[in-house]
Amino acid sequence: MRIKTFYAISDKGLDKKVNAFLDDGGIEVTDIQFAMNFFYFSAMIVYQDNRE
Repeated sequence: MRIKTFYAISDKGLDKKVNAFLDDGGIEVTDIQFAMNFFYFSAMIVYQDNRE
């Protein structure tokens, strides 16, 4: 099991980063957690890498 964290100053920027990671393929997502504050949006993806 692995994790990947992302952050961006806008929700659309975060969407682009997360979607690009998910489109890469070969992973099975276990969980996605989201958080935000006044400065940025962040997400943590817990996944299993099936390519290894």
